Amino acid sequence: MDREATRVTSRGSGHAVSLGHDKRVRISSTGVRGRRTEGSSNQNRFDRNGIDGDGFDRNKVDPEGANRVRDFWMHALSPGAVFCALIGILLGRAQVFGAGAPFGIAYLGVLAACRGPFAPLTTFGVLLGTNGLTLGPDSIWAVAPLVLVVIFARVFSRRVEARPFLLPVSIMVFGFLIPQVLEMILGVSQPSIAIVALEAVIGGLAAAIFSWGGVGRGFSALPQWGTLGPEQVASFGLLCAGVTMGLAGIELKGVPLGPVAAGIATTVIAHSGGAPFGAAAGALTGLACAVSGQGLAPIVGAYALGGLLAGSMRSYGKLASAIGFTAGAGLLVFQVSGRRNVLLFAAELGLSGLLFLLIPRKGLQRVAKLLPLLHRKTGGGGEAHARRVQELLSQKLVDFSKVFDELSSMLKQVPYDPELAERADVAHMLHEISSSVCSKCRAYLFCWGDAFHRTFRDVLNLVALAELKSRVEVAEVKDQLSWKCLNVPGLVAAVNGSTGSYRQNLAYARRLAEGRYMFSGQLQGIAEILDGLGEDVWACVELETSAEQRIMRELSRLGLGITEVSVVARRRGRLDVTVKKAACCGERECRNAVGPLISRILNRDLEVSKARCGNRAGQPTCEVMFSQARVYGIAGGVAVSAKHGADISGDAHSMLELADGRGVFIVSDGMGTGKGAAIESSTAVSMLERLLEAGFDDEFAVKTANLILLLRSPGETFATLDVATMDMVTGEVQFIKAGSPPSFIKRGRTVKAVESPSLPAGIFDAIEIQKTRQKLGDGDLVVMVSDGVLNSTAGLRGSAAPVHAPDDWVERLISTVTTERPDEIARLILNRALQYSGGLTSDDMTVLVVRTYKRRSRRRNPEESSSDDTSSRPRNLSLSI
Repeated sequence: MDREATRVTSRGSGHAVSLGHDKRVRISSTGVRGRRTEGSSNQNRFDRNGIDGDGFDRNKVDPEGANRVRDFWMHALSPGAVFCALIGILLGRAQVFGAGAPFGIAYLGVLAACRGPFAPLTTFGVLLGTNGLTLGPDSIWAVAPLVLVVIFARVFSRRVEARPFLLPVSIMVFGFLIPQVLEMILGVSQPSIAIVALEAVIGGLAAAIFSWGGVGRGFSALPQWGTLGPEQVASFGLLCAGVTMGLAGIELKGVPLGPVAAGIATTVIAHSGGAPFGAAAGALTGLACAVSGQGLAPIVGAYALGGLLAGSMRSYGKLASAIGFTAGAGLLVFQVSGRRNVLLFAAELGLSGLLFLLIPRKGLQRVAKLLPLLHRKTGGGGEAHARRVQELLSQKLVDFSKVFDELSSMLKQVPYDPELAERADVAHMLHEISSSVCSKCRAYLFCWGDAFHRTFRDVLNLVALAELKSRVEVAEVKDQLSWKCLNVPGLVAAVNGSTGSYRQNLAYARRLAEGRYMFSGQLQGIAEILDGLGEDVWACVELETSAEQRIMRELSRLGLGITEVSVVARRRGRLDVTVKKAACCGERECRNAVGPLISRILNRDLEVSKARCGNRAGQPTCEVMFSQARVYGIAGGVAVSAKHGADISGDAHSMLELADGRGVFIVSDGMGTGKGAAIESSTAVSMLERLLEAGFDDEFAVKTANLILLLRSPGETFATLDVATMDMVTGEVQFIKAGSPPSFIKRGRTVKAVESPSLPAGIFDAIEIQKTRQKLGDGDLVVMVSDGVLNSTAGLRGSAAPVHAPDDWVERLISTVTTERPDEIARLILNRALQYSGGLTSDDMTVLVVRTYKRRSRRRNPEESSSDDTSSRPRNLSLSI
């Protein structure tokens, strides 16, 4: 044999034996060392003092078994193990549907399968996060799958490593079957089978992703890693989302830590990886907050927009990224709910930005090195690589959108018939009454056998009386039941008790059904947000390769000092072209030369939407953005009158011209009058403004406004919504109405009413959206009124004066007006309504008039021609009369 010793370990005895060429034997477990030479026998030469012939003291030798135990506990209680245990606590608290810990069992199974020393302390952490410090009988169904998965992963670790599907399948099986078995054997209560099955599936999928990305070995090997691969990004992204969900319910002086941690993670990734990574991180962390109940559906778009702006501004430093995230997220969710929630959300965003600024620069640089696809050179295959990254990111967002859309459909498919449930509960209640009171009576067979139909009818009438009066007395028992029943007081007591329980159970069932449908609507909203983000990310990359090269080539040929050209295609065919060039000497080259040339190259009518003049700012370069020129312009006026001349009107209105080339006209009427109605209508209008300014579809904006009104209004309060969105390029206008009166379109002397029967917002958790599309031209009028205007003729119906239908007089008046000024038309309609009401308005009145016109030349806009620093921010065109 060679001189290298061959180590043989005997599992049965625990002895470690080393064999070498000199036949030396070391039996470590006994602490005795012996040597057998080639010429000697098998006897060992030891003296009674424990010192061998070579002078070795066997009592001073440290056994290898003790070393292994000591090393194991040193690693089990190391800082890395404590860190994994803390993550286990948070993942154990991460509950998707309020029960179970799908991420905790997946994380624990992956760590146990790696046979690492972190598993014991992590097991304690996951159990602590799942059940807390108390372990009651009802928590056995959640603890038992965790223990069995750990045992399975440790015992069959080699098979799990060879066959990756074993661990996810075992988690699904244990997570679904163990609660059923415990319920049958021990009678331990558990959530519904559907929730248990869904959590088991989520746990199995999470375990597959964790194993795929090497989460079990990741924390110890992370310092040696270079750039993360796609599977590692997916695994650690899911882990971060689970940690964010685990922070639900944890507050620091009233500020929830979950949204704060989500904001910090989004800003860090956006600052380290750029806008695409920031948008994806914001969508993922916002989704985690929404699913875990730490925010509504709009928080997904808020964080995604904040991550996008933070990544876009990272070149200006950490402070710019923090401001970008705070401004982007606050822009979308500001005034979503009451003032208290707005201030709380502002505190969360501010705390996220401050804590991000405290992160050392070296830490951010390390995160940047871990993120993939950031170190590739832009030359050569850089454009194709960027296109591929953009395509994958967009596809991932669309896939997430499909998943939540399917979950929403699954919840909607759960059957619930209120009448059927009510009939079933009544039959069950009558059965309980007969079983508890009548089953031991000697007349039971006669009453519920021979005279079943008469007894059933009499008891049912008694139940109906108790339901009507909330309680029935013995003296109110009539008919044959009063003298045939041998235990009238007991029957009355049973009916009163069962009726109270029946009302409570029925209310809970209806509330549960409404909550399920409401949650389905939130999932649908999240799906639409993610789908819209996917479309925005995939913004026609072909234009970035062909149009940019053509523009750069043509402009460089003229010697205009062009340094950079960027072309992005938005929704609705909108095109944005950003040009960086050397600053001129005030000759306005960007408008007079660059703009017309780009319009000719792209065969589109473009105009300057944003400009940073280097000559005025004292900088060597200018940056100009050209956008699709608007064909139509709008001019608006509004006239308002509160009920009985009060200072506060319950109606609200708005007219906006959005940056994406849309004009928006909104009229909302809150229920009743005064301050309460004003709060409801202004909340709906301000929320619609924020959502539409952020680029969301008008249908989704109306549904979100309805959902927020329903959630924030504990009483029976609602608001009508009348929304019209106009494409300023094509002239197409779309009306969406929720309980609002008809609107009117005037073209020449022809007036057309636009109406759509639907319920106001804030009554039901889902409203049917009906869209009406019309085409507007030059000089057309759009008139939107509240119901107080149309109902102003109600007081004339008892008089001898001729009275027209409520909407007929408005049509006739609009058809006869000759002025083209919207403010004068609004004042004329309001004055006629006040005349019809006798000067005493019984309701708030609002008239909004918009006139469209074709923009003959951009020189007609004096604001644009007088300033080089224009902005694409929405302009409020409302004019109060």
